[in-house]
Amino acid sequence: MKNLQSRAKLTFTNSECIYYSDEGFSYTTVEVIRHYSQTTTYVAQSYTSTVNLELSLEVTENAVFICRMVDAMTGPYKDMYVYIKLDNFQHTKTWDETVSSDTEECSINPKEETFSYQRNGDEVILTNSSKKWIGRLDSGAWTLSFVQIVPEKKEMPKFSLK
Repeated sequence: MKNLQSRAKLTFTNSECIYYSDEGFSYTTVEVIRHYSQTTTYVAQSYTSTVNLELSLEVTENAVFICRMVDAMTGPYKDMYVYIKLDNFQHTKTWDETVSSDTEECSINPKEETFSYQRNGDEVILTNSSKKWIGRLDSGAWTLSFVQIVPEKKEMPKFSLK
């Protein structure tokens, strides 16, 4: 099973901000040890509850139905829900017993960009020759959020300051 994730980091010096990002994925290898299968055969029949007379169970060649008698303004009718789908009165359930390996991570597509930055109160602006980001510092939540406005408008990751 693979899980794609993006990791990003900002490093500030006295004169620059370095943005590092990479896309990566973590994955777990699963090995099937045993394969199980259980088939249940049903008999065509209708069962009525002795506790709640409004409920019944009906078995047909194609399904097991839960039935409920409903009193409507036009008279009582039977409301049916498929409980289990059957194939010629049979239902087969299958499952696997598995063993998982340790989770492994792989990094792909690493990027590093250098920006000059300006800070005016809670606003932080990052610029280089091809991009411009405008950020908002939330000192209460210890986060820094950016929106890239040049060359296109898109949201950037939220950075934690802790």
